[in-house]
Amino acid sequence: MPKGAMRMRRDLFVANGAVRLHAILWGTVEPGQTPLVVSPGFWEPAEMAEDLFAHLGRPGVSVSYRGRGRSDTPEHGYDLGDHVGDLECVVDAAVPGSFCLLGYSRGGAYALEYALRHPDRIAGLVLVDQPPFHTVWPKGSAAPRSAMTHRGEPILNFFRLRVAHSFEESTHRDFTPDLGRIACPVLVLRGTRTDVPIPAKVDGRMAALYESALPRVAVVSFAASGHQIPLDEPERYAAVVGAFLARFDDQRRRALVSDGGGGLLRCRRKSVFRLPGPSPT
Repeated sequence: MPKGAMRMRRDLFVANGAVRLHAILWGTVEPGQTPLVVSPGFWEPAEMAEDLFAHLGRPGVSVSYRGRGRSDTPEHGYDLGDHVGDLECVVDAAVPGSFCLLGYSRGGAYALEYALRHPDRIAGLVLVDQPPFHTVWPKGSAAPRSAMTHRGEPILNFFRLRVAHSFEESTHRDFTPDLGRIACPVLVLRGTRTDVPIPAKVDGRMAALYESALPRVAVVSFAASGHQIPLDEPERYAAVVGAFLARFDDQRRRALVSDGGGGLLRCRRKSVFRLPGPSPT
């Protein structure tokens, strides 16, 4: 376990209608700390956030969406709104007040939709190699995409194939026209390495789109990564995310001092925030 590992991990089960969802609570939020909620990639269960929380040494929540991990697998209901509903149920049960939301890959689309629906809950948003779209997979792509492995283990050990097939029938959503409504700080992470099995989805054009459309955004590139930034550069990934989160802790602590302990962090327009420098080439 990396330095700073969470000493307390608790399982949480909540219901979204008839679907029982599993989430993991990492640590306990202390006064002045900003919780982190992790919205994982298309196949990942909540357990996949363990390395990030271990490196960060801070509290938060990770979600197993329907059809992943220990969550239920309904026959239908795997579109954008269904997943965002799962996220809403977990957050409402586990996280009081405001928090930072991190979405990796397809989980970034769910995070974007959540942020647009609930701007009062989001202190900051982290998008890890996810363009501003919720996409429909090409017909026949579910099976080959689901044949991948993670550290030598088939990813079908972590989710059900029904989930992948549903992405071939899902709804396309272009978030671009709505990005200007996201007022809180946004951190966009992108990989720039091309000789990798899974290349990055956020290229230079997509990064420029985020920079022009979002009111408060920083784009950080990872030279040793393609799409799989958390796996390829875990320590720097955690350092960059941790630096982003620390600014909200500072704001929260100042609010606690100024109002005697009852402060609630809100998004405010500040100057550009500083983050760790580029990864070595």
